Amino acid sequence: EEPKKKTSEFPYQGVPSLKPVVEVLPVPIKYNKTPIESKDTRNNPSYRPKAEIQVGVDIDDVLSKAIDQGVLLPLKEILAVAPQLRDKFIKVLCKKRVPVAEIKLMLQDDSLELEEQLSQAPVYVAINSLEAPAKVCNKRLDPMGQYLQTWQVNDAVLQYLEKLSPAEHGRQVFTISSEEVNAARDMAALRVIPALINKVREEEALLDSGSQIVSMSREAASACKITWDPELTINMQSANGQIMKTCGLAKNIPFNFGNVTVHLQVHVMELAPYRVLLGRPFDVITESQIANSTEGHQFISITDPNTGEHASLSTYPRGCLPHAQEVNF
Repeated sequence: EEPKKKTSEFPYQGVPSLKPVVEVLPVPIKYNKTPIESKDTRNNPSYRPKAEIQVGVDIDDVLSKAIDQGVLLPLKEILAVAPQLRDKFIKVLCKKRVPVAEIKLMLQDDSLELEEQLSQAPVYVAINSLEAPAKVCNKRLDPMGQYLQTWQVNDAVLQYLEKLSPAEHGRQVFTISSEEVNAARDMAALRVIPALINKVREEEALLDSGSQIVSMSREAASACKITWDPELTINMQSANGQIMKTCGLAKNIPFNFGNVTVHLQVHVMELAPYRVLLGRPFDVITESQIANSTEGHQFISITDPNTGEHASLSTYPRGCLPHAQEVNF
C-alpha cells in the first residue's frame, strides 16, 4: 500500500502576502465632466408655477406700501400677492354656461311672433285712456218680415284699432294705468254677481268699472264652450311690466242676468287672476247703477237694452257666490 500524504494543519501558510494599497487622489472638479450634485439640490423641483402678473413685483415693497399708504395699491400688485383674491377674480371673470330661465307666460310660437311684431319701436297706449265703448243699435228682419231692434256694445280696443292701419296693429301695447294697478291690488274687495254665460254655465263675474274691456280666463271660456277668433289678439302689459298676448276675442257672447240678456265682446286671456271680469262695456250696455242698503248689502240695477226690462241683483264678496249649476247638460 502507498503511504498517505501528510496534510498541513495550516492550508494557507504558503499564500504570498498582499501588496500595499496605493491611495489614489480624487480628480479635481474642473476635470470632472459630470458635476456631483448635493443631496439638497438633487431633491429640488426643476421648475415652479408662476403667473405672468407676478413678474417684477416685490412682495416686501408691496407690504411696505400697504403699511405706509393704506390700501392704495395697484391692482397688479394686489393680485400678485393675494392668490385667494386672484382666484376670485378668475372665477367671476370666466364665462360659464347657465340655463335660460323661462320668464314668459306664453307659448314659444306666440313669443316668437310677438318678438317679430315688436321688433320695431312699440307704441304704448294706456287702456284707461281709450274712448268709451259705443252702444250700437242693429236692425234686422224677423221671419215675419218685421224689423227687430237689438243693441250691443263695441269693444274699446277694437274701436281704437279700427282707426289704424293693419301694419300698426302689432306695434300697439296696451298698458294698465296706476289707478287700475291699485284696483287690481284691491281686487279682493270687488263684488261679484252670477252670470249665465253662453247659456251653458253660471260663472262668478267680477264687477270692475275701472277696466275698459270685458275679459275672461281661457279656462272659464273653455268651460262655457265659447269659441274665439285667434286672429283678434292684442298685446297687454301687466302691472309688473311683462307683455303678454291675449288668446283672441270672442264676439257677441250672450250673458244672462236673471231676465236681462246682453251680448258682450270678450277678450280671452291665457292666465288671469279671475274667471270673468265685467268692465266698462257692461256698465254702458246695461246702464248699471249700484245701490247700498242700510244693512250693509249692495245691489246692482241693470236694464235690458232690447226689451227695456229692469233687474236688480245682489252682489257678493269674491269667492262667496252661491253654488253655481251647469245647465243644458
